[in-house]
Amino acid sequence: MKNFMTIGEGANFLRIHPDTLRRWTKEGRLKGYKVGKRWLYTEEDLSTLFVLPAGNAREVVGKGNQKIVELVEKVQAEDAKSAEEFAARRSL
Repeated sequence: MKNFMTIGEGANFLRIHPDTLRRWTKEGRLKGYKVGKRWLYTEEDLSTLFVLPAGNAREVVGKGNQKIVELVEKVQAEDAKSAEEFAARRSL
């Protein structure tokens, strides 16, 4: 059974303002469940905001912060290397 959070609890979990959580739900950036007049969220659904999409780091992060771009590129390279090593081990 899933544990649900209210808007206040979800906003506290993400460390954002409840209005931001409402806006993101309305924009479709995250999944929420409407129960009566209330919105409820699961930790799993809220955690999807932290997953980096695949693709060019500059497209993912934008052009604003070079240090963040470098970090994203490093993480993506490590993920690709891990996937290659896993595939090589499976083929043995």
